[in-house]
Amino acid sequence: MALNHAIAEIWPDEILDRWEAEAVFPQIVSRQYEGDARKGNVVHLTGIVPPTVKNYKAGAISDGDPADPQPIPRTTRADDVTDTGVDLLIDQEKAIDFKVQDIDKVQAGGIATVRHYTDAAGDALATDSDEFIAAMLVTNGTAIPAASLTTGDAAWDMIVEARKRLQKAKAPAANRVVAINAEFEALLLKAASKLTSFDTSGDTNGLRMATLGNILGFRVVSAAHLPEDSKPQMVAFHQKAAAYVSQIDQMERMRDNDSFSDRVRGLHVYGGKVIKAAGIQVFTAS
Repeated sequence: MALNHAIAEIWPDEILDRWEAEAVFPQIVSRQYEGDARKGNVVHLTGIVPPTVKNYKAGAISDGDPADPQPIPRTTRADDVTDTGVDLLIDQEKAIDFKVQDIDKVQAGGIATVRHYTDAAGDALATDSDEFIAAMLVTNGTAIPAASLTTGDAAWDMIVEARKRLQKAKAPAANRVVAINAEFEALLLKAASKLTSFDTSGDTNGLRMATLGNILGFRVVSAAHLPEDSKPQMVAFHQKAAAYVSQIDQMERMRDNDSFSDRVRGLHVYGGKVIKAAGIQVFTAS
């Protein structure tokens, strides 16, 4: 029995669904600037400089006439507002392009083969974006001095240190995340009683499976794509300290010109920027 080629029409949606479900880092950094991302675009991020707080208290006395002191009236004068600007360049362009030959789909069981390739394409997109964001955070964040890390209590203490640094940087208390690699995770789980539960009911597959729990206000996430894989590594940050924009710019289904095959290809464009380096604390063990 020949398969209906219309099955190919759902491939692009399956790829996108898989990518969104399995990606971790894109879900824990800011996506608020995404808008209409296109390759080559620059997103201008405007930072607000807070207005000056002034004294408006009544009761000060004018010294113009000591014999007849008069209260200085309440007045205020408007200041000009100022801002800061950061440019986020959408400079990453990654393509997927594959075909599944008809001869591989002559049996109904061939649907599993189609599913395997669409899943693999979605996983590849998720891995690529995860690696990009993880490297961006580690490279452009603020380094915590390296130290030996060999026990669960030492791993706990390093999270305490990261919390202290974020407190001093005045990072908001909500929406803090600590992403840890397998080496750090193995140590931290030895102090498992210090992990508390965390509601993951609204999360997609990847983030739900990656979340270990909550420590000191941090959501603790297992991050397989941090750059370091042989020593404990941790990135503690506020979600708005880094921004990421992403767009599937093209996704096409077609018949292949050179074989009896269905072909699917897509273009993923994206970019990222560390906005507040002090809001990202990076530790790599010595």
